[in-house]
Amino acid sequence: MSRIIFDAGDSNAWNPLWDTQIYSASTPDNRRFYPIVDIEVPVLLTSRVVAVYAISETMLPHWKSAGFLNHKIKTGITVGGNNDARFNGSHHVLLRQINVLTIPTTSYQGEYALTFSVRPWHEDIYLQFWEYTGVVEDSENDLIIEEVVRRILEIQLKLDEMSNFGN
Repeated sequence: MSRIIFDAGDSNAWNPLWDTQIYSASTPDNRRFYPIVDIEVPVLLTSRVVAVYAISETMLPHWKSAGFLNHKIKTGITVGGNNDARFNGSHHVLLRQINVLTIPTTSYQGEYALTFSVRPWHEDIYLQFWEYTGVVEDSENDLIIEEVVRRILEIQLKLDEMSNFGN
């Protein structure tokens, strides 16, 4: 399994990306409200690490969930004029805290987009996004290199044993 390594404490590596405040529309009788539709972040990203902060003016103290962050990629498959596809599920975002999330990018290259699905009980939501611009290392690559070196050493040992066989 892949682990990424980055310096989360480097404040210079966090680039403010975008923020927004969205309010739901009330029904004509003002007794209820319509759920907030999915929010599209209007910036394309390349970093594997993003941070999201979410809060609501009307939330109750015991509410924990703000919603879900999804990432979309261009596939080349066009349906209804749209070739964006949701990729690898979504990330749960909690209220009142900075959520640092890693986006799996090992299966494709290039830019991706983010959308945020607000929980239906929120009448409003404030979202703030950051992109990590520092160095991100993938420990899976290190593990692969270590395994290749280990196997080369095993092969070298066997070749040495074979060359000394019968002497």
